[in-house]
Amino acid sequence: MKRMIKDERGFTLIEMVLVVLIIAALLLIFIPNIANTREKAISKSEEAVVKVVEMQMEAYMLDTGASSVTAEQLKDEGYIDEKQLEVYNRVHH
Repeated sequence: MKRMIKDERGFTLIEMVLVVLIIAALLLIFIPNIANTREKAISKSEEAVVKVVEMQMEAYMLDTGASSVTAEQLKDEGYIDEKQLEVYNRVHH
């Protein structure tokens, strides 16, 4: 009589469910942090654009002797581009 040896390779259902639960828990922890990090990066980027526009305003006034300048004038004169103007206006209005 031959005896059959049971092949016990692989994972049980319980082990697979535990792995899925652990992965789900990790996702619940990290997804909000990723979204928060993205918002912070956007905010920092907008702050940098505002600083650039303000520095360009100073440069324009030094170059032309004007006492004031608007962001729209800077764009028209080529000191800033359309994207910078949009960000500046969004942050300041």
